[in-house]
Amino acid sequence: MVNMVKRVKMTVFFVSIIMLFLIMLTAAQAVITYTDLYFSVKDIETNELVKSKPIDIRFNNINTGTSINLTDYINELGEFSYRINLGNWNLVTKLDDPLTPEIDYSAERTFLIEENNPVVYETLYLAPVGAIEGSVVNPSGKLISNADLTFKCRSYKVTAKTDQFGSFKQDLLPVGQCKVQAAFDDFVGSATINVTKGGLSTTVVGLNRTLLSATKGYIYFILGICIIGFIVVFGHRALKKRAAKKPVPAKPAKKDKKEVKKSKKQAEDKKEESVVEAEQNEQKEELNPRARDIMKTLNEREREIVDSLLLQKDYKSTQAKLRNDTAIPKTSLVRIFQSLESKKVITVEVIGKLKKIELTDWFLGKD
Repeated sequence: MVNMVKRVKMTVFFVSIIMLFLIMLTAAQAVITYTDLYFSVKDIETNELVKSKPIDIRFNNINTGTSINLTDYINELGEFSYRINLGNWNLVTKLDDPLTPEIDYSAERTFLIEENNPVVYETLYLAPVGAIEGSVVNPSGKLISNADLTFKCRSYKVTAKTDQFGSFKQDLLPVGQCKVQAAFDDFVGSATINVTKGGLSTTVVGLNRTLLSATKGYIYFILGICIIGFIVVFGHRALKKRAAKKPVPAKPAKKDKKEVKKSKKQAEDKKEESVVEAEQNEQKEELNPRARDIMKTLNEREREIVDSLLLQKDYKSTQAKLRNDTAIPKTSLVRIFQSLESKKVITVEVIGKLKKIELTDWFLGKD
């Protein structure tokens, strides 16, 4: 019997040891899923701590869309704290002085609360803010409900709409000049207001300008295209009628076919030579002084190559084309290219079996 009691006691002892070990192991592996946020609150204008003031706080969970609203108290050290769970949070704070008509300070911050980060210290800077209220009226002075509103205050921008009475109110606007823009149908208007800390500024935005709507703009565009098309068709018909009324010139006496062909070919050759000569003269006149001086030092075949390149687009060509244009043999072309390269007149680029020839920027006076 005694041995049995001893065995039971030993079993209870070992079981207790094992359970205690498991409890300690579980506690060691526990994950901290909250964070204590400690905020020091400062005035952004003076960089001084804000002390002993009530403050409205709203935490918005960006992931779930849930919100936490509360009123806390900034202690005599200029601090307040809050324990918050894991997640991505947006914090909006408001501080109101009872002696002013509107909220005096506001701040906004975003925080990512992660595991095993039990304490976080942050500084929250409060910026001075004010509010604007007013109404929107059309050119005849009637109040406009559901008008689109845009508030622009420095880099801050927010949109809103007028209520069923044509009125609006927007708070938490930065102190300074703000522009209120309003739009309804095809009418727009704006007003510039000075926002003061904790103050309420009032204004009336008149819709005194018209805005071309997308539908009307499309209609005007189609009408414009139709008018232009009508003018083009009418002008084309008028030109055809005028051409039909011109007298037909008398036919010249018939000549021998061979003589006609010969004279026609001579005229074409002469015309082509004169065009080429005119283009070459024009290119030479446009040459810079350096290029004109260098041209005087070149021999006849070198000048032929340069003249041919001057007539090309972007002053570029290939060896095969230059050979066809100048009728210079391939072996002679290679020597001419080497001579012109040494004088910095051209550059030769070899791409496989293709040789690209180009006048240099130095010769053209661009360098």
